[in-house]
Amino acid sequence: MNKKKIVNTLATFFKEEKISNELKDYIVYQEIDGSYQLFDQYAISKHKELYVLNKLKTYTEKTFISLRNAVTWSILDKSKNYLEANRVLELDLLLSGANENMKVHARLIKTAKDMDQALIYITKLDEDRIKKQLILYELNEYITKTTRWQRKKFEQKIAKSER
Repeated sequence: MNKKKIVNTLATFFKEEKISNELKDYIVYQEIDGSYQLFDQYAISKHKELYVLNKLKTYTEKTFISLRNAVTWSILDKSKNYLEANRVLELDLLLSGANENMKVHARLIKTAKDMDQALIYITKLDEDRIKKQLILYELNEYITKTTRWQRKKFEQKIAKSER
């Protein structure tokens, strides 16, 4: 679908003031306070170095180290892919642990008393880096999947509105 059609369709929604009813299930936007609203079902806000996702109208609250992971989780949850959403949450937690382990091992390398100790910590740091790469690879697969799903939903909505 070309950009002109998308812009015209969005202009129609705005002109007819249907955005609150027609698009609320499809849009993601940032509020003035920096928080994000997703699909009229989720809110994400930053607290210190973490992102807290609240599923509106429920008591569900999830914490992520990255905004990207929080958005991915919400899209998977919205599309009823609950097992994959839980896996994203688990990978986010593993990524947090890997990052902290890398910090600890890097600090231990600097304070090692002899070469053998330093080599052990260097090996541990390399293991942490590999673990982080594997986690990021799997997270990127979920991100790609959710991007495709979101585009498909939006294109279906546009096609439906053109009829």
